[in-house]
Amino acid sequence: MCPLCSWRRALKYSYITDKAIKTTKKYLYHLVLAVPNTLAIDKGVLMNLKSKAVYFLKNYLKISSYISNLEITKSDKGFHPHLHIVFESDNFIKVDSAYVRLMSSCWKRCVNRFDNEYEGYTFYLQGVKKDDDGLCRELTKYAFKSDVKVTNTDLSILASSLHGVRRMSSGGNLKKALSTAKRMHSHEIDAELTRLSKFDYEYLIFNYINGVFIEH
Repeated sequence: MCPLCSWRRALKYSYITDKAIKTTKKYLYHLVLAVPNTLAIDKGVLMNLKSKAVYFLKNYLKISSYISNLEITKSDKGFHPHLHIVFESDNFIKVDSAYVRLMSSCWKRCVNRFDNEYEGYTFYLQGVKKDDDGLCRELTKYAFKSDVKVTNTDLSILASSLHGVRRMSSGGNLKKALSTAKRMHSHEIDAELTRLSKFDYEYLIFNYINGVFIEH
């Protein structure tokens, strides 16, 4: 949950994920799956979200190749856990309003909820290009972000909820590509992070947040 640690992790995994995604010759899509805002959060909520998302991918979208990342935000409405997922498909998916409504209803069925809270912001789908510069940063950013004041109790609950929960998961061809990218480029990442330790983090974080990459 530390902004500095999240930034360093994002630098590492966005680079590796970018290398993995660029190996695909299939159609790529960015999917966001969420549950309604909640005032209480625990490990069970997060694990259930992750398991239901995998079930949804395999049984409704018929997808087995994906990379997903867990994120939590907090507003005055409560905690909002969600998954950013990039997946590849052999077939082109026409993402129009009818398809989004259909898949959104399937997601609601998957998590056994049919109330109005599941409308709108709990399902998002968009086609993407593998050379999209912002895709991997979106996929690998912070574990937690808040636009309201967070108490020590909130941090304690979040730390307990996230402990032992794997943030990044993958499957199928993209899992293999991610593993290969880690193996091939880990030495580059280690060297880069060592160099970064000599720089002004406040300046670098500011520029990273604003989408500007520093050459050095």
